[in-house]
Amino acid sequence: MGFAVGVDAPADLGHPQLDAVVHERRERETELLAVERAGRFADHDGVEVSLVCAANIVEQPCGLGSALPRQGPGLADVEVLDDDLAVAFDELSAAVGAKLVIVGDLRQLSAVGPGGSLNALVSRFGGRVWELTDNVRQADLTEREALAELRHGDVDAALEWLRRRGRILTGADRAEVIGATVDGWIRDVENGEDTVMLAWKRVDVDALNQLGRQAYLERGWLTGPEVIAPGGRAYRAGDRVVALAPSSDMVTSETGTVESVDTRHGTITVSLDHGHTTVLPRSFIASNRLAHAYAITVHRSQGATVDTAHYVEDGGGRELAYVALSRARLLTEIYVVADDVEQAIEDLSSAWRIERRQEWVIDRATPVRSVAPPEQDLGIDL
Repeated sequence: MGFAVGVDAPADLGHPQLDAVVHERRERETELLAVERAGRFADHDGVEVSLVCAANIVEQPCGLGSALPRQGPGLADVEVLDDDLAVAFDELSAAVGAKLVIVGDLRQLSAVGPGGSLNALVSRFGGRVWELTDNVRQADLTEREALAELRHGDVDAALEWLRRRGRILTGADRAEVIGATVDGWIRDVENGEDTVMLAWKRVDVDALNQLGRQAYLERGWLTGPEVIAPGGRAYRAGDRVVALAPSSDMVTSETGTVESVDTRHGTITVSLDHGHTTVLPRSFIASNRLAHAYAITVHRSQGATVDTAHYVEDGGGRELAYVALSRARLLTEIYVVADDVEQAIEDLSSAWRIERRQEWVIDRATPVRSVAPPEQDLGIDL
């Protein structure tokens, strides 16, 4: 199996269910194809991975994930992968031949752990990279331009657009900012918008989730009995949830709404946002595998599309801000601890100039031409 192509695409390219990947016709011409429910690996280098089966194998699916319906004779089946990628690659390559297609954005968040692979691949295989430049997510054309400016490092221009549109909101302290974020979010929920609260730090996400769930309770949107999961989180019908780890029916960072709970067996039935319904056993709803999703980290939002977003800004650098600000079609509001908007802009300008893209060590380290004997290197007589 060989590396086929990388696609350097803006984070605001479009809906995650219509992300672009590459397929091949029998005559070996490469074209772009929209893939439904492209797999998202929120904490891994901003990369979305799919497999394209060899063009001469179109009579059967590749056997991993759910293949797209073929659009006509000669089109390869497309498979979406989540776990055990190395094993899956080996099986596909040995069985039918396979091609790895990497879709990502160099300006999005890097991996939580070691990363930089997409940047390294693009630098090495630049001639085999398709760059997608048309943003189809944001409804406001000027917002698309502002996001492009932020993506390319023109922080002042992006901040000026946000200031003119009144998108920067301030609070005197963290508690005021958290409360204002929840107020803005619940307003959009009541108006029927697909909306989300975002934050960089888990402690802020936890605070937002606590107040967000309380807002649901006060409005009578959580009903029926309650299940207390291992770790202490409570779930009732109506709760918004997010997968922290993959299961047979949910991929990491996938969200849904609790339909019902079974207090006898400790299970919950979840209607996933893409339409599928699954029953989660008690072992999967533990605090390290499932959480409330009134608010999520920006890392988990990577690849998502919503109508509106409410973002608590507390550092994290340009890549994190770029992902947070590019999730929503209609409106993104930024909440900052500051005395006024001018101070907020000054703070944001400093924070967003920090670039945290990872690089491979071999791309940034100076090669060692010779190695001194251990006794010289340590400065002691062994």
